[in-house]
Amino acid sequence: MASHPPVYPRAAMLFVEGQQGRGVFVLCTGKAKLSTTSREGRTIITKISEHGDVLGLNATISNRPYEVTAEMVEPGQANFIPSDALLQFLHDYEEVALRVAQQLSRSYYSAHEEICTLGLANSPQQKLAKLLLGWSAERGDSSHSPQLHLVLTHEEIGERSASPARPSAVCFPTSRRSNSSSRRVPVW
Repeated sequence: MASHPPVYPRAAMLFVEGQQGRGVFVLCTGKAKLSTTSREGRTIITKISEHGDVLGLNATISNRPYEVTAEMVEPGQANFIPSDALLQFLHDYEEVALRVAQQLSRSYYSAHEEICTLGLANSPQQKLAKLLLGWSAERGDSSHSPQLHLVLTHEEIGERSASPARPSAVCFPTSRRSNSSSRRVPVW
């Protein structure tokens, strides 16, 4: 009988920032947010991971602590691969090791883009606009009226766009059917 990956509920922590890397989680279903927290307690969401993503790869490969916290934002399944098993697999299969190197390179370039977006945006509204456009581009949505299904709270959107501590008002529609109805919500 085949083993099924464990189901993690919303808000389950897969690993915590600063914890020694002990392996990777391969997200099979659901979504997880990756976040980091400053010494002052300010949190920034660095990524929303989806099925197929390998979480904790940088820490596991480099034998360092996890640089982010991985928390499920919706229920999902994930397979855990311990460090020693992953490293042996990469040693035995060069093609897989090359793909991991490519993934780490993509992660580096993605982090560079995020730093530029956060550091070079002039206002919280500009950061939020870049964030939403980026999410739309990731989906490959070429329609004239892209729609995003967000699994984040307003506070988490603020953490993802690294907005400053003061709120800025943003309009979000309250109904999918009514394009004239909207409500103002704070984005931190």
